[in-house]
Amino acid sequence: MKITRTRLAQLASVDALADWATIAAVAGLVSGLPFLPSVVRGLLLALFVFVGPGAAILSWARALPSSAVPALVPVVGMAVVLMVTAAAAMTGVWQPRATLYVLAVAVGASTLVKHRRGRTHSTEVTA
Repeated sequence: MKITRTRLAQLASVDALADWATIAAVAGLVSGLPFLPSVVRGLLLALFVFVGPGAAILSWARALPSSAVPALVPVVGMAVVLMVTAAAAMTGVWQPRATLYVLAVAVGASTLVKHRRGRTHSTEVTA
């Protein structure tokens, strides 16, 4: 499948990012279930880390070039997870599963607010 500028702009729209963040939030919540095989949990966790927080944050940004958004989503997601993990380690509150649930709920809440505000027509720069 060839990725055209139009398709890239559709994938990077704020509504699509909110949808991806919702999917990633559910994946993050499910990845914390201890009875799942570790491979499945690892894949779901990777989906959450690389997509969830980044898509949730960038779904609120309007003036980003649509060509930059696919590269920014995983970078922002990893940065958020790294900051939260470092804060948990520095404060001595090391509860990985609880931290995962808090992050997943925060991502889900952000996208819920985004969806409740209604679908918007994107005003991204398509340069």
